[in-house]
Amino acid sequence: MLKRTILILLLCTLGCESTPKNKPDVGNAASEKVTSIDIDGLLKDVVLLRDRGFAKSPPDLVPVAEIARTEQAGTPEYVADRQAISEVLFGTNATPAIPGIGENEIARYDAQKHAIEYVETADSASLERALVYATVGAIDSGHFAPPSPAKSWDAELANVTAQHALGSLVYAGLLAERRNVDLEVVALRPEAMAAVEPVAKSFELIPTVGRSLDDTEAAFIRREGFTLAAALMRSGGWSSAELVRIDPPGSAAYIVRPDKWLAGEDLGTWDWPENLAKARVAQGWTQTNSGRIGSAIAAMWLGTHIDPRIARSLYVSWQSDTYRKYTKGDQWAFEWISLWKSPADAEQVVQAFDAAFKEAKTGDFVVMKNGATVVVIGARSQKDTSKLTERATELLKIGPKFTPAEPQMVAFVPTPFDEYVAGVQEAQLLFGEQGRRWADPAANLDMSLEPLKDWKVQKTESATARWVAKHPAGDTILMNTELSDPFATKFDTDAYRAEVVSNFKKTMKDPNVVINETAKNPRLGPVHHLKITGQVNNLPSIIELWMFESNRTVVTLSLKAWPDTVEASRPTVLALYEDIQVRKAIDEKPADKGIIKFQVDE
Repeated sequence: MLKRTILILLLCTLGCESTPKNKPDVGNAASEKVTSIDIDGLLKDVVLLRDRGFAKSPPDLVPVAEIARTEQAGTPEYVADRQAISEVLFGTNATPAIPGIGENEIARYDAQKHAIEYVETADSASLERALVYATVGAIDSGHFAPPSPAKSWDAELANVTAQHALGSLVYAGLLAERRNVDLEVVALRPEAMAAVEPVAKSFELIPTVGRSLDDTEAAFIRREGFTLAAALMRSGGWSSAELVRIDPPGSAAYIVRPDKWLAGEDLGTWDWPENLAKARVAQGWTQTNSGRIGSAIAAMWLGTHIDPRIARSLYVSWQSDTYRKYTKGDQWAFEWISLWKSPADAEQVVQAFDAAFKEAKTGDFVVMKNGATVVVIGARSQKDTSKLTERATELLKIGPKFTPAEPQMVAFVPTPFDEYVAGVQEAQLLFGEQGRRWADPAANLDMSLEPLKDWKVQKTESATARWVAKHPAGDTILMNTELSDPFATKFDTDAYRAEVVSNFKKTMKDPNVVINETAKNPRLGPVHHLKITGQVNNLPSIIELWMFESNRTVVTLSLKAWPDTVEASRPTVLALYEDIQVRKAIDEKPADKGIIKFQVDE
C-alpha cells in the first residue's frame, strides 16, 4: 500500500492536467536561426503539447558542427546477458552499450550545461525529430529521476524505451496536429500513424530490409514507447502517461503488453531441473548466463528473418520464458524454454524459430514443443542433434510459476482498432426464428439477410469484406467495413465522395457516373449513394453502392451486376439496405476508466 500511496501523491503533484488558462510557461529560449526550421517556435509547440513546462528556465539552444557519439556502458550483468543472447541469436559478440536512439547524435539535452545542443547542418526532418526528443528530455529531467541501472538486456530495453516514450508521443502528436488530428485522437488510434510517413519510417511501421540491430532497437524504442505512452494517455491523459516515468515497467515484455503491466500480471519464474544442471557440469560445462529473453528481443531477432510486423505478433502470444547458456573452452551450449498462449500458437512459433535458426547458421539447434511449451536447444557445433533432442524432451516437462502483483491504478483501455478486430472475429451469420441475419459488433450493425434466399451467402475471413452473396446469374452483393482513417478526408463531405468516385473510375474501363449524391438517412446519418457503369475485366458491369459511418467504421453495401440482370437484383439490395439497424454509437472520446483524478487549486 505504501508504494500505491506514494504513486498517487506523485501523480497528483507531477501529472495533473493543465486547464486552458493554466498552460505551462514555454519561455523565451533564444537561438540563432541557421536552419529552415523555426526552432524557437518548434520548442514552444513541444512544450505546449507536452502540457508541462521546464522545471527551471528554458535551456539554452546551442548550434554545433557535430555531436560526438557517446555510448553509455551498462552494468556488468547487463553486458554479460546481452552478449550471451546476441552471440546465439544474432551472431554478434561486440561489447554492448546501453541501447539508444540516433536522434541524440543530432540534438541532445546536456543537464550540466542546461542546454540543448543541435547539429545545425542536419537535414530538417531529422533535426526536427531530434529537437522534439531533446526538448521533452529537458522537460522530463527536471521532474523525474532517471531509472535504476538494469541487470539484463530485457530490463534495460524497458528502461530506455520508458525514458523516450513521452518524446515519441509528442513527436507523433506534433505531426498529427499539423494534419488537423488532435493528440487525443492519436492516443485512440496509434496504428493510424502509419499513414504519416516520417513517423512510419522512424518507428519502423514500414518494414525495412537489412537494418542493423542498432537501428532495429532504436525503432523499437520509438515505436513501442509511443504505443505505451498512447495507451496510458487513453486511460487518463497526461497524468496517466507520466506513470511511464514515475514507475516504469521492469521488462520490455510489459512495454509491448501494457495491458499485462497495468493488470499486475506476472511474467513467470522457472525452476530448472536439478538433474539436467548436474548433467551439464558432469560433462565439463560451466553455466555462464541465465535469465529472460522476453517477447521484445525474441521478436526483434525473428524480425531479421521474416517481416518484422509478423514477428511482432509474438507479443500477443508470449507468456514467459527463461534461458541458460553454458561454455566449455571456445564452445557454447544454449537452452531456451518458452510458454505461449496456446498449443496452436506454439506450433507456429516452432516453425518460425526452426526456419530462423537454419537461416542464421549461428549453431546447430533443435526446436521442439509439448502443448504450449517450446524448447530451443543449440550448440556452436553439435552435429549429433539426437543428444540435443533427448535433453529438450526433458526440459519440455517443466513450466513457469505465476505470482500476480498488485495492479497499477491506471486501467488499460483498448483502442478502437483493438475493439474493431475483436468485433470482426465475433461477427456472425445467424439462423433462427427471425430467419437469416447478420450481426456485426465491429460496426454495431444488425440486418436481415432474408431477401437473399435465392443467393449463396458466405462470411469471409477478411477484416474489410465481411460477407458476399452470389446469384446464379452472376451478380454479387458485398458488405464491406473499414475503420475510419483519422487522417483521411472527412466522411460527410463532397470531397470524400469525390475520392470514392475517382478510385472506382481507376478500376473500370469507360466509367460513367450515373448517380453521385449524398442524402441524410434518419437511421444511418449521411449516406453516399453512387452508381457507375463501365467495364470490369473487359465485361460490361454496373456497380451501385451505399456508404455510411457507424461506430467509427465506414460501411459499404454494394451491388455488382450485369446490365441485363441489374433490374432483377436491385430490389434485393434495396431491401437489405432498408433493413440495416445501427446500434447506439460509441462516444468518440475515451471514457475515464481506472484513473484517480486530481485537481490542484492555485
